[in-house]
Amino acid sequence: MNSNFFNLDNWPIIYIKNKNNFLNDEILEEYKKDYLTILIRCKNNKEKIILFMDIYEKTEVQMQYIKKMADFHKSVEEYNKVYVEYIYILCKSKIMKNVISMLLSVETPSVPCKIIRSLDKLESSFLENHKKNIKEFKIYKTLENVMSNEEEEDI
Repeated sequence: MNSNFFNLDNWPIIYIKNKNNFLNDEILEEYKKDYLTILIRCKNNKEKIILFMDIYEKTEVQMQYIKKMADFHKSVEEYNKVYVEYIYILCKSKIMKNVISMLLSVETPSVPCKIIRSLDKLESSFLENHKKNIKEFKIYKTLENVMSNEEEEDI
């Protein structure tokens, strides 16, 4: 899968970032298709994934796309319950954090979800929630390098 959203290099940790830095209907449909492909892979392999959604640099998203994304995830909720262990949302903008928090309060997520505003807090939260699995910690460290490299590429 050559996705504009999903990095599967550290499976079962999935790193999600919109490389286009904008959303439209076509990009949203691509996201849905790729997400469903990941859920099918989980089902076939009987695996759970951890999602890292990186919207760190985002300061705004049109409400219509937040709503469409929420509707999509609501439609696959029963599969998320089975195949998604945890969702981390990395978000620097206080406005975006408040919008996402509001959405999560209206539509309770089917899996544990945490909004985090810094990489340090991401690491401590990850270790707190997944300390039983050393392999995941090593994957996290690799992921941290991926995130750092992508930030440098954006400059």
